[in-house]
Amino acid sequence: MTKHIISDGATWIRNLKEEFFPDAQQILDLYHAIENIHSFARYRFNNDESRAVPWAQQMSALLKDGQYRRVIDEVASYKGKTIPNVVNLYTYLTNNIGNIDYKKYRDEGLYVGSGAIESSNKTVLQRRLKQAGMRWDAATAQNMVTLRAKAASGKWIEEVEHYISDFFANLDYKDLKTLPRF
Repeated sequence: MTKHIISDGATWIRNLKEEFFPDAQQILDLYHAIENIHSFARYRFNNDESRAVPWAQQMSALLKDGQYRRVIDEVASYKGKTIPNVVNLYTYLTNNIGNIDYKKYRDEGLYVGSGAIESSNKTVLQRRLKQAGMRWDAATAQNMVTLRAKAASGKWIEEVEHYISDFFANLDYKDLKTLPRF
């Protein structure tokens, strides 16, 4: 089974993928790609929204439809140019050329965006770990995250309550003296 990694296109993520998962297919997060298309369009059309928005929508549609080479050709004149405060779309897309065939990925039933994962970070992690007064070390945070993930995935009864019931059902009274006190 092929592993898939969705990223925002950052070089450090691409390098980690190559080091630890060289056979995985990296997919450039579609939301980030479209966000960069819109930023680039505002730059290209000098913040003229009446020209930038339709162009960005057209390029986004081409990208979604697997026509990424047409998008790259459209911005090829910016090859090698430094653009202040804007991602150079040509460089961004060519650096990720093996990761932007969204039509193919969708046809294969793959996710092309990281929204579900980013949302999970908020619901599974941040809601519990970032409450006022909370302090965590790596071990206790991992335990809490594991429990939150079980609850969020609907596996709480199957994997947690079942384990606890079995644990206490098989516990002798003398064992209670060895349990940690909180």
